[in-house]
Parts: sequence; structure tokens; C-alpha cells
Amino acid sequence: MSPIRILTFLILCLYLGGCSVNNQSLTLSPERTTRKPYKIKGLWYYPQAHYEYSETGIASWYGPGFHKKKTANGEIFDQNIPSAAHKTLPLPSVVVVTNLDNGRMLKVRVNDRGPFVHGRIIDLSKRAAELLGLHQTGTAKVKVETLVAESIALASLAASRTPVTEIKVSAVLRDNVEKKSLMPASSLLPKLRNSPSISVSSSPCKDPADSELMMDHSGITSLPHAIYIRLGAYAHATDAYKLQYSLKKYSSSRIQQVTEGARKVHKLELGPLPNVAKADAILDELIAKGYTDAKIVVE
Repeated sequence: MSPIRILTFLILCLYLGGCSVNNQSLTLSPERTTRKPYKIKGLWYYPQAHYEYSETGIASWYGPGFHKKKTANGEIFDQNIPSAAHKTLPLPSVVVVTNLDNGRMLKVRVNDRGPFVHGRIIDLSKRAAELLGLHQTGTAKVKVETLVAESIALASLAASRTPVTEIKVSAVLRDNVEKKSLMPASSLLPKLRNSPSISVSSSPCKDPADSELMMDHSGITSLPHAIYIRLGAYAHATDAYKLQYSLKKYSSSRIQQVTEGARKVHKLELGPLPNVAKADAILDELIAKGYTDAKIVVE
């Protein structure tokens, strides 16, 4: 192995907390086709060429029907290993998923495409869903953020077809603070990267290996996060208000003026909605009417 590849591998191990407890070897496949636009169920998806990504929405999980089948980047999917699927993130990528319903956080590798269901931003493997506490409910409100340095290092290994030991995703308990609101995952990323050890004395997991994969914010109660359907961003407020009026039969709504780059836009959102099922029903109806850019967000 060349000095550059060795250095990249060492950086990757440093960021991701070392190499796996499972001692399972795999060869990461290069991105031969994972950045090409692709079409599923009549919709086109355009994979990102960059790693910067942060989004809230609804997560789901997958497993039995895909177990031991190939992922989009050529690996063999194992539902019992934490991993994730995303529609457009570069493959592979490393993300932190925060379950906004219970405060748990998981650093996980994205190696597959999906979920191809309206209103879902990420699909977790069965094991990842168990660790995040959404295996039984099926879905959860989440925030997903990429870890850029780790993702670039991992992509470098993938491009070189370097065999590596399966990556261990690790996490640490947040400092014991008395707050009732859940801090953004981005504020915890330096701790995830730099902590040399973990302590999970209050974790409900019984499997010792799980304690290296999960954060359980015991004693911290997160405020409820509301579900909205965002229909788009408009340069002129009148366009947003016209659309709001035409959709007045749907729940309540709001228009927010935000700054994106050098311009101000007006975002129309329906909600808050009472649950994921209601949001799914309205989203499907809106998409059928031609509002194909509508999506579920969580705030």
C-alpha cells in the first residue's frame, strides 16, 4: 500500500474510532455509477458531487427483503450491521443521524440508494433502526448531517479499491447538562470526532457492542418537533400567498421569509401536522396534483 493510502486509512480510523469489533473484511467499491442520474418510479434523482448536507425529515428502515443483496455501490447488505441508504448523497458517505423523538444519535455509513417513498429522507438498516429506537415504530423524526472529512477519507479508500476492516461507527454520551431542548447534532460533532473513549453506563442496551454505536441522552427531554410539508421557496411573497390561498383546505399553513445566499425567499409550509400518517396522506395527494417538489420537514 502506498504512503498516501496508508495515511488516508489512518485518518479514517482516527475519525471513525478505529476498526471494527466484528473483524469482518470488505472491499469498498469505487463510485463507477453512483453519481450518475437515475430514474425510479418515473422520478429522476441527481446524486450530489459534494458532501455538505443537513436536513430534517422522516426516517424509515429496511432489512429482510434486501438482506445479503448488493447495495448500490456493490457491497453486500447486512441488515444486522448499522448502515443507511440515501437518494442523492455520494456513496460511500458518513452521516450522523439524530432521532429527534428520543435524542439518540448514530454515526453510520451510507452505502445504498433509497428510500424511494415520498416523505422519507433516509432508510436505515434494521440494526441502525434498533440502535436509534425506531425499529418498532417504523419511522421517526430525524436530522441527518454528513461528516465531511470522514466521508472524503472513505471515498478515497473506495476509489483505490483498498480492502479495509469494516468500519466501526462510534459515539459518546453527551455531557450531562440540564436542558429540555435537544441541541442540534452539529454542536456535538466535535465531541464525536475527538473523544478517545466512550462511556455508556446509563445506556439501556445489553449488548456491549451496542454501547459503542449508540448515544442515549438519558435525563434530557427533547421538545416536540412539529411536522410540516414544504411546497417550495418563492422570490415574491405574492406567489407564496396565492398558493397558500389555493391550498387553504389543507390544515393550517405558514409563510416564512428566509435568506438563502444573497436573496430573500418565501417558504410556504402546510402544518403543523399531527403525525407521519397524516403528512404522508397529504404529501401523496399534493404530488399527484403536480407539486412534485413538496417534501416533509421537521422543525
